[in-house]
Amino acid sequence: MGKMNINFKHILPLLSSFFISGCDSDGISKVKSFVYYDIDDSMTVGKAFDTRSDCINGTWSEKEDDRGRTIVTYTCDISESGLKIINSAIMQEPEDKAEYSIAQNNNSIKSTNESLEEYKQKTPLVEKTKEVIIDHIRKLNSAFNEDPMIYSKLTISPYLDRMLYLKDHNDNALNEICGGYEYIQSADSYSWRDVSEEYAKESCEKHIYKVYQSFKKNASPLITKNFPGFYERVPPCENADECIKKTNIYFDDNFLNIYKRSQDRAPQIISDLKKHNIEIGEKLNDCRKKLNISDVKLTYYWFVTDTGGVDYLDGVLTYNFQGKNRAENFHKQLLQYAYINYSKNQIPRDFVTSIKNSIYYKIEDCTKF
Repeated sequence: MGKMNINFKHILPLLSSFFISGCDSDGISKVKSFVYYDIDDSMTVGKAFDTRSDCINGTWSEKEDDRGRTIVTYTCDISESGLKIINSAIMQEPEDKAEYSIAQNNNSIKSTNESLEEYKQKTPLVEKTKEVIIDHIRKLNSAFNEDPMIYSKLTISPYLDRMLYLKDHNDNALNEICGGYEYIQSADSYSWRDVSEEYAKESCEKHIYKVYQSFKKNASPLITKNFPGFYERVPPCENADECIKKTNIYFDDNFLNIYKRSQDRAPQIISDLKKHNIEIGEKLNDCRKKLNISDVKLTYYWFVTDTGGVDYLDGVLTYNFQGKNRAENFHKQLLQYAYINYSKNQIPRDFVTSIKNSIYYKIEDCTKF
């Protein structure tokens, strides 16, 4: 709000200690009988102030300055319900931020626990799939070595690739899988001439087909349904050792190691989040004490002139914050609130806004969690 009226600033220090109490003095009577037609022509000042509900325990007093001028003062207290409204409004943002932060932490805890359960359930599947694939790679390598002609003249690479690319949804994948040309064309340009397509096909059907068949039945469904990235990350391979190495890397780096790291870190993550929730609660309670407003009063000042006129000087809202008294000047605006009908659980919004604005940075400090 604006600064206190300049005349009021100069006059207050000059007030004498003479104080009139008991029955209304002439000055108080003049102020109380005065009507502000621009605010409400149906009520006198006295009626407006003595019947208001937003500010209680009102007292009128009168003093004179050293030049004999009369200053009439009215002071009242914001009620307990009004104080609750102010303090509740001050704490609204910190409480909202705290609630949000705690909810985020709880969601993270829930997500972490759900991930742990998911990893716990997936780990056996990953390990089984990896084991089944590697077992078939080894079986294929053994079957390839059963025929000396094939072993000595051709390379295992196309056999490995054809097996590892087998997909569960391709029902016809095994029909032509032993076709000989693909196997011999991958061999050394001189070696393959000693192996005919027909021989390569017959040897495949005799030694290797059963491995293909087993892979299609036992490994392909696991890969196609759960690990489609396998087809892009593992084959092609030059030999069985390379295939086994790439299979281990794929399942370890993309699944098992991630699961392991998450499981190792989860207890500390959850512990830190729970600890943070406790810290948020403690800070919030501390902020309720630090930001508490008390002893909120409204004070009004009038001049009563020698000719009997009444001039409104100023209005100020005072309150105690962190052991210090503060003041917010409202000027004539404060006068208008006395004429508004508030319920017992209402006070002017401007009182709340003014106080909140004056301690804005203190409130902001209490929103950082």
